[in-house]
Amino acid sequence: MNNKGFTIIELIVVMAIISIIAALIVPSYNKARNNKDLLLGREQVLGDIRMAQNYSFNTLKFGAIFPEGGYGVHFNIGDPQKYIIFADIDSDQEYGAGEQFQELELGRSVEISSLEIEDALANVISVNSVDLVFKPPYGKVFIKSGLNFYVKLEIEIKNDDGETRMIKVEDSGLIN
Repeated sequence: MNNKGFTIIELIVVMAIISIIAALIVPSYNKARNNKDLLLGREQVLGDIRMAQNYSFNTLKFGAIFPEGGYGVHFNIGDPQKYIIFADIDSDQEYGAGEQFQELELGRSVEISSLEIEDALANVISVNSVDLVFKPPYGKVFIKSGLNFYVKLEIEIKNDDGETRMIKVEDSGLIN
């Protein structure tokens, strides 16, 4: 007798093999996707910081005026997936009402998890919000939180897996 079909046992074995392979691949895929999102999020924030710096060098108009204080980026842990590029029209080196140029949002599964600033005595302080401002014409850097100015800013970005990447900005203008 010539049988041209599959037996139930053969089908169950094939389904078991496919299930095992899928169980191994799906977690790796999700981890790789979250890691990619983290790297893209870091590059996005870096690019936007450099864009604000470039706006100050080029003295980009904000509405009908050139902002004397330059352009900056406002970070707030209270809204960890968003940050704001702003025009410092009143030259106070901080984000204020009417100064928002652009609100930007990080991608899925990525957020800003901490903001740390360092003073001239190397004291590191965690803060809830900070303003990073580039003043024209040479892009002098101001890192301000509350009433005080600082020499270094560290922005930590994390994904859903708990992996983190850092962005460091110094008042000398070094961004990495």
